[in-house]
Amino acid sequence: MRASGRLCLGGAFCSDHAVWSRFVRQLIARQPRAHIGLVPLLLMLALLSACSAGGDAGAPTPTPTVADASASPEGSPAGDRIPCYDGNLLIQDLSAIDGLWGPGLEAAYQIALTWHDDARLVGFRVTCELFEPGFRWQATYYSEEAQALYSTDTRESTPIDLDPDEVASLDVSQLSFHEIRQALLSYDYPDDTVLQPSTGVDVRVNTIPMPFGPPEAPLGHTVAHVSLEFRGEVKDLFIDTATSEIFQFASPAR
Repeated sequence: MRASGRLCLGGAFCSDHAVWSRFVRQLIARQPRAHIGLVPLLLMLALLSACSAGGDAGAPTPTPTVADASASPEGSPAGDRIPCYDGNLLIQDLSAIDGLWGPGLEAAYQIALTWHDDARLVGFRVTCELFEPGFRWQATYYSEEAQALYSTDTRESTPIDLDPDEVASLDVSQLSFHEIRQALLSYDYPDDTVLQPSTGVDVRVNTIPMPFGPPEAPLGHTVAHVSLEFRGEVKDLFIDTATSEIFQFASPAR
């Protein structure tokens, strides 16, 4: 290429045009007649090299910056996980529920009041939304007047033949999904374990009229139920939210 009366090749060899012309004549004179036809080809390759090098001698070659090397697309394993973004509820997602379930449960309660104004909470399940990121709040309420259970998620009621005193209300004032996560981790269940979507995290009170867990689970305690696959087996785990102890039904004898 020509720049300011000088001819440069590849950013490494530059000379005045007259010098360059003498160089070409000497190159032709030194070549055997049979090889003279190669000279134009050599010149073309040299000029292409000059164009691709960008001209000036010593021009720096662009190198990736630290940002280029470390950047990762949104949603990649290197970035922060968005709970339920892929439709799966992982153990590690449970901590994120604590900052959100209060308003979600309040909205469910307002729905229950439109059913019966004496509705009281008896069950609370959290899963992932079906077709979008985010948590799904599934609350169950009991009405003594209706003698029935009501799901605010499906707006369906189910008759129940129990004395009102036998239907325990669910106290969520001390409920912590982060503590449920810590309980699972303490039993060596990995943080990236997927919870079964049909169960999610189901929280109820374990009583004799309405048992929720294996016989060893303490009566009158709030219990969280999760189902997960671990080492090729599906495990149903019942977590005492007061003590973080985990209970399982005994496997049938073979």
